[in-house]
Amino acid sequence: MTLNQIFTIIETYANAHSSINTVLFGADSDIDNTDVDGVLMWYDVSTANTDGTQLNYNFDLYFLDVLNPDNSNLKDVLSDTLQVGLDIVANIYNYDGTVEFDIPKKAQIQPVSHKYTSDYAGHSFSFTINAPYEYNQCQIPVKTSTSTGLTWATWTDNWNTLNNNWNTYL
Repeated sequence: MTLNQIFTIIETYANAHSSINTVLFGADSDIDNTDVDGVLMWYDVSTANTDGTQLNYNFDLYFLDVLNPDNSNLKDVLSDTLQVGLDIVANIYNYDGTVEFDIPKKAQIQPVSHKYTSDYAGHSFSFTINAPYEYNQCQIPVKTSTSTGLTWATWTDNWNTLNNNWNTYL
């Protein structure tokens, strides 16, 4: 599983949600540079680490909406963004596609208001996605220094096939 595959899954669910108007990726410090009407989902990978045979990605998802200047809609914004965030996290938890990963059913949820100079409030969700990791150095196709243009993975497969065939003659 690649990080891009996870991004696609998250964005697919977010774009399909009827309450989310905009989906953006990047550091949350850039939220202040955003001018969006309606619910905004902003997400980022905060950290990643390996643990045995797993690669653990830590994600932060922000579900934000615009506050009225007098904060009169703060309760509605907090209620709505919490529900939208729970919907997206539930969809990710219940993913049944072809990409293999595991998500512990645990998320840290925090209300967010007056954190940014822009008038956004809502909730942040932090959770981990665990993907299988085999310490395989050939997962990204990299051209070798030979004139054949074969990837290291192809070279390895060819060598293993040749080696297996050679052993049948011994």
